[in-house]
Amino acid sequence: MLTDTHCHLFYDDLKDNLPDILDRAKQLGVDRFICVATNLTDALECLKLAERHTNIWASAGVHPHDAKDAPHNLVNRIRELMNHEKMVAVGEIGLDYFRNISDQETQKTVFRKQMSIAQDLDMPVIFHNRNA
Repeated sequence: MLTDTHCHLFYDDLKDNLPDILDRAKQLGVDRFICVATNLTDALECLKLAERHTNIWASAGVHPHDAKDAPHNLVNRIRELMNHEKMVAVGEIGLDYFRNISDQETQKTVFRKQMSIAQDLDMPVIFHNRNA
């Protein structure tokens, strides 16, 4: 029994073929999945998939590229999402200084907020780190 701990099953090209993808994965021994969000909209999409499939779980977080667009109520929104039984991690969070799509200080601020949530809730974190 294997678990894919980092997949973005909400991507249109995957979501549209999800039954086939899950079947192929099962044939290869992968039968559990953590759908990893990159922003709060994605977290809701992951949660919808998790609610429809017993072998999919979800995470909630803001990727460093999306840090510049993080809502002012980020902490409260992630905390609310983490109350759902299918939410198993905070992520995808971290720092990415390779592309600097969001400036470094904004990335750090958003990262710290999300780490605080994970620590307070004693939840695992799904990290993204590149050139940071």
